[in-house]
Amino acid sequence: MIYADENVWQPVADGLRRRGWNVATALDEETLGYSDAEHPALERPAGQALPNEIIYA
Repeated sequence: MIYADENVWQPVADGLRRRGWNVATALDEETLGYSDAEHPALERPAGQALPNEIIYA
């Protein structure tokens, strides 16, 4: 699963979903406005990643 905060363009999240990815957005999770420090601190199921963890890992 990928967690996309509000800095990820919604059409990108939609495109990933169409391609079979499990994507949770800040809008879905009601975390709009959270600081960058707060997003990684959210409890995430095993295997869920933030987009920057995938791009820069």
